[in-house]
Amino acid sequence: MEIQDRIGQLSDIKRLALRKLLENKDIGDDALLSLGDSNVRMLRKGEPKLFIYPATDGSVGYMRYYLPHIPEQWGVYALQTPGLEGEQEPYRTIADIARHGIERIREVQPAGPYYIAGHCMGGLPAYETARQLSANGDEVGLVLHLYPIFNRPWKDLPTGQDELQLRAIIDYCYIIEHLLNVKIDLPVETLATLDREAQMDRVIEEFRRNNYLGSADPEIIPLGPNSSFCRVALEDVHLGGTLVRKGEMILPVFQSGNHDGSVFAEADTFRPGRNHNHLAFGWGPHRCLGAPLASLELQAALTALAASHPGLRLAEEPDRIQWKQHSLVRGPLSLPVRWDI
Repeated sequence: MEIQDRIGQLSDIKRLALRKLLENKDIGDDALLSLGDSNVRMLRKGEPKLFIYPATDGSVGYMRYYLPHIPEQWGVYALQTPGLEGEQEPYRTIADIARHGIERIREVQPAGPYYIAGHCMGGLPAYETARQLSANGDEVGLVLHLYPIFNRPWKDLPTGQDELQLRAIIDYCYIIEHLLNVKIDLPVETLATLDREAQMDRVIEEFRRNNYLGSADPEIIPLGPNSSFCRVALEDVHLGGTLVRKGEMILPVFQSGNHDGSVFAEADTFRPGRNHNHLAFGWGPHRCLGAPLASLELQAALTALAASHPGLRLAEEPDRIQWKQHSLVRGPLSLPVRWDI
């Protein structure tokens, strides 16, 4: 159920209470200016007021990280993209986003000079806002384009109008490399000879073949919490030499296949680097749809954990760890650890 639907089921009193709670909620320097139908978020009070449009995703939570780089006396207001929270239909043109932004900006600051900025792709509505304000006779004091600076060979990137998708692919690969600490080696020269659809097919093939987004060691995942669900046979079926009759209930522990000695050498031994297809996420049409995301999260979490806590190790003997006995998901009740400082 969507958040808007849940809110709609609340009584008028509860909706009012929720609104007041959110209006008064202050998370650091990020305060909600108004809940009504405004998409303006006040990050800091001050003068002059700087209004910032977000990047493509439309959210503004990250903008608090710009505050240390903006003069302390300046007020900073973020213009969240209209429709991001389902309060209205999203606009389809830059001009409409800018027009809406001007209406909200005037609610905070009725007259110029106006200071407008945009983060990354937010530079487009920022420029259009300044253009519309100027065309209306309003004074524009500043138009600012904020963009993160990466140490990379910008001059070597594609710049042609028909190469925008290839440029985007290269940009995203650069970001993924730095977020996940992986090296992505795409055949850029080959991609440049393909049409847009063929480019994407080739990129997906490269990511899958080289396991760029799921490079968490597959040996780790079967060791995580396991769970099983009861199944009811819809027809007579033979499993491992046993007849399961129609209507009978069974409890398959499919993760036990990860410890099948006839398939994996030293199946009960933890051996990082072992190349195998485990069953922790299921298999075939029942394979978990979230498996790639879970693997990616595991890789990022373990990489960060190892970097921030070198020498991480158990604080007790393994045989003293107590395990859950009456839960659907198997796992330790607690896991005492120690690490080097």
